[in-house]
Amino acid sequence: MEAWRFAGPVWGNGPEIGPWEILGELLKFPPRLGERTRRLDAMCIWPKEGRVQKTVAVLLLAGLAFAGWQFFLKYRIDGLEGLKFQPRDGSAGVASGDVGPPPVTPGSTVRIASFNIQVFGESKLQKPQAMSVLAETVRRFDVVAIQEVRAKSDDILPRFVAQINATGRRYDYVIGPRLGRTSSKEQYAIVFDTATIEVDRSSMYTVDDPDDLLHREPFVAPFRVRGPPPTEAFTFTLVDIHTDPDETKTELDAL
Repeated sequence: MEAWRFAGPVWGNGPEIGPWEILGELLKFPPRLGERTRRLDAMCIWPKEGRVQKTVAVLLLAGLAFAGWQFFLKYRIDGLEGLKFQPRDGSAGVASGDVGPPPVTPGSTVRIASFNIQVFGESKLQKPQAMSVLAETVRRFDVVAIQEVRAKSDDILPRFVAQINATGRRYDYVIGPRLGRTSSKEQYAIVFDTATIEVDRSSMYTVDDPDDLLHREPFVAPFRVRGPPPTEAFTFTLVDIHTDPDETKTELDAL
């Protein structure tokens, strides 16, 4: 293999070095290569042709390709507007239930909403524009009680919450059993921001209706504001219900 000899005023006629040492020096250079390149030209006798020149070019390209490959193995690019990088191993991301709650976000108001999404199932999940509006709507509130989750699969709420959290938020959800007198069963769900609210899952329940006065029995879940000590924090209970339009009076009287 050919060798390059430093012949400038700094090293004089120093010892011969191979292309690996030259490549090591090149890789130490900062992005502003112009001045350093001129200095290296002055200090080195560069071969004009031959295997060494081709070898260094190949090594440089291989090094860049390897660095790019390592980068994309470890990171993904999220969006083009407000570009940010997220580790692929999930160390900077959050999956519902996988890690502890996020830091408390203090606030003096708890924003609660009730939303009948109407036949919320696979078909609606396949409509990107509608799902974008739904996710943005939920992000405006601390707690959202949802009615009419209607699907045979159990992944409707997990996929919806994943879309809500795509911006970096940390929402979670609780969901009740499938209810209804007909084959068209529905579920109640409550989505909440874990930065401000926590739920007592051990105390959730569906109202018992032995006389079958209600088409779909209410789903009850207790919540507490995060931040203050549990004995001092504001606590509240949500009762999620979807009354039958044809039996509204009967059901309201039963409630």
